Amino acid sequence: MSVGALIRALREARGWSQGRLASALCEASTRPTLTREEISRWENGKRSVGPFWLAHLARTFALPVEVFEAAGVGRPSPIGEVARQGLVAALDGRASVDDWQEVTDDYGRAFMTLPAREIEPQLAGDLLLLRRALADSQCLWESVARLSVVMGMAVASLNGPAASARWYRTAVKAADRSGGLALREWTRGQGALALVYEGAEPSSLIAVTTKALALSQRPSMGRLCALLAQAHCYARLGEPGPARRDLCAADEMFPSVASPPFATVFSMPQWGYSLTKTLVHARLGDVEQSQREQDTADRLRPGGLGRFAAHTSVHRALSFVKSGDVGVGLELARRTVAELPAEQRSKVLGGFVAEVKAAARAT
Repeated sequence: MSVGALIRALREARGWSQGRLASALCEASTRPTLTREEISRWENGKRSVGPFWLAHLARTFALPVEVFEAAGVGRPSPIGEVARQGLVAALDGRASVDDWQEVTDDYGRAFMTLPAREIEPQLAGDLLLLRRALADSQCLWESVARLSVVMGMAVASLNGPAASARWYRTAVKAADRSGGLALREWTRGQGALALVYEGAEPSSLIAVTTKALALSQRPSMGRLCALLAQAHCYARLGEPGPARRDLCAADEMFPSVASPPFATVFSMPQWGYSLTKTLVHARLGDVEQSQREQDTADRLRPGGLGRFAAHTSVHRALSFVKSGDVGVGLELARRTVAELPAEQRSKVLGGFVAEVKAAARAT
């Protein structure tokens, strides 16, 4: 996100016009020289913002000046972290409520097809608006929780698990505030499953999945995600017994919580379930079972989901390496990344490829 786009998002989040922002900056700086036209030039990228006005922008919006200095340098949007901190701070506050469910559903679908670099700045701006609307409403806290998970997955694609873990914790806090059991389970289970994919350390994640599974014994999407995440953790730790136990439990539960084959972050259709399991089986060395799940994922996956097709392909590459076809696996992983548009590549996919290469070296 550029400095100009950041200024526009912050201004609109407050409901200010360009003239209102110019007046606020003139008052803060005691320099009555800034005009609405100059604000417009900043936002449109026609003129850069000097250090003097950057400092006063930071004071006006009550943000560190580093937020503005970091904008536009290829890192995840600094406004995203500002939004996350604001949501945490607002967990004790009240404000007016609007209907955010449609917005939440839109982002759940958009994440499946759009690059993270497109989603992250838009979602950051909406989170700032959502912060203004926060109140003790179960519906609204659900949107906060679900959008925080989407934001975590977006920043993970850009910058790895360190930043995403903070968003998943924010999601858990919002879910707890909502009081909804299914949402509390889902934020914990989905957050852990996402972190497994993002390469987080598995031992610490087992503590998260254990808490999620302790919330209820009833079948739910959150419990399913927690079981799958835990199976991944045990597979990475080289403990096949517990991993297969959790997979069996997930298989028993899946028919009662399976989703239609719609492409959204908030669902678990058969193709997504098979995609999740194929990596567990590959890590365990269950090559034939992994390849059967890959075939199922490829057969049932809706069109237009190239990023997820690439994930399946790299999982297949890992199963080739595990079966002894090292050259075939390495070439498949290389070709998969090369054929994927640059904007669809992510830190998560890069981590899968690194795992294929590490398995090849260990063979």
